[in-house]
Amino acid sequence: MDSFSDPVRRANQNEGLLQGLSRAVARSEAVEPVELGAIGELVGGVAVIATLLYLALQVRQNTLETRVASSQALTDSINQVNLAISVDANRASITRRGREDYSS
Repeated sequence: MDSFSDPVRRANQNEGLLQGLSRAVARSEAVEPVELGAIGELVGGVAVIATLLYLALQVRQNTLETRVASSQALTDSINQVNLAISVDANRASITRRGREDYSS
């Protein structure tokens, strides 16, 4: 049996079990354990999909926050260098000369 037919066969079985469950509930009959298993499998599948969506959103948000933090750290470093240059006249002179003529 190929890998495609097994999930299709299980889905068809689950569909039949769920239909049987809905008929049993409509007639107020006892629910078979197999039918409860089908419901559990369905609920489990929905829970897995919901969890994956939640995790995808969390990863996306974390990536954004990491980018913002990296950008802020870079900006802080540049500001520290600029502050060090601006408070010392000698450093400011060296920086100005270097920007005007790199070979000087």
